[in-house]
Amino acid sequence: MDTQQHEKDQLDRLLEAANAEIGEQAEPSAVADQEETQADAEQPEEDGKGNAFFTKMVEAIAADEEDDGSSKWSVTSVLRGRLINARWFRRNALLILFILVLTIVYVTNRYASQQEVIHIDELKKELIDRRYDALTRSSQLMQKCRQSQIIDILRNTPDSTLQVSKEPPFEIKVTMP
Repeated sequence: MDTQQHEKDQLDRLLEAANAEIGEQAEPSAVADQEETQADAEQPEEDGKGNAFFTKMVEAIAADEEDDGSSKWSVTSVLRGRLINARWFRRNALLILFILVLTIVYVTNRYASQQEVIHIDELKKELIDRRYDALTRSSQLMQKCRQSQIIDILRNTPDSTLQVSKEPPFEIKVTMP
């Protein structure tokens, strides 16, 4: 309660200073005429310097700070910025900022991991294609290396001097002294 009274006194001093600047009498309390403050806030008087608007803004802020939070929230009050002026929001601003940063980090990390998964899937498909290509080439090489295929190639090539041997192969025995 003591801090609320202190804040109220500070706001009263601010109002008195603002009213003294424009030559009006200062009101004793910013909350006393809350209905008039709301009506005046909708249609502020302009005296060329904008001091009346400043006074009404200070009164509106004082009314919001003295609000105990028991009033109901409406869409219009949120759109007018009452949420940002609420003490609760100001007290928890760092927590809200921290949660926002964590959310951004989470979304960024999730996006990066999804991109990596897509890249891994592409590499797996490419690996399967290359394995099939290697298997195909290996089977083609085995087909061409068969003795029957080599003999057919030699017979069909007219300028080849190679011929199939008529004698069976034999073993050369080497003795060591």
